[in-house]
Amino acid sequence: MIASDADLDEIAAVLNKSKTITIYAGAGCEGAHDEVVATAARLKAPMAHTSRGKDFVEYDNPYNVGMTGMIGGKYPMIPDMAMGMVDVRDVAKIHVAAMTTSGAAGKRFIACTAEPIEMTSLAKILREDGYTKAPSFKAPTFLLKLMSLFDRETKGMLPYIGKKATLDNSATLKVLNWKPTPMANSFKEMAAALSQ
Repeated sequence: MIASDADLDEIAAVLNKSKTITIYAGAGCEGAHDEVVATAARLKAPMAHTSRGKDFVEYDNPYNVGMTGMIGGKYPMIPDMAMGMVDVRDVAKIHVAAMTTSGAAGKRFIACTAEPIEMTSLAKILREDGYTKAPSFKAPTFLLKLMSLFDRETKGMLPYIGKKATLDNSATLKVLNWKPTPMANSFKEMAAALSQ
């Protein structure tokens, strides 16, 4: 399927107006690794991924901030990062609701937490759930800057260090009657799925 010029113009306008963009990649990225990474580079966007999308976008991707490194002990420290997050199952529900709810046509809906979730909070939830390799020490910014000279993944994080964007998801909650899955539940379920 190819998007129409009008749809592409609308998407470009939304992206150009946005201050902070995060890519959440799923299995639909199969065969498009280079294009998705190039898009992340152009947007300077960190990239998270579903467990099914991991094989397609995690490798050779300096924008990857996926959770596998956090539960497996790859990251000895936690970056000072926070971002809006959402359970992928909620994204599917929101898409369906946007297509079927009266009054939703033509509106933009934010599909993530209104308040950013700090990576330290995510790591704490994982440690409390038995993932003992999840880091507990916050990485000093100067150290991340130094590491970025040698590590592309760290370099991809730098623009987001210390930033916390609050988003307005009130239309999603009201118009689409969205009941967000608690992120603590999502983190635990994702960690369990990645550990299998």
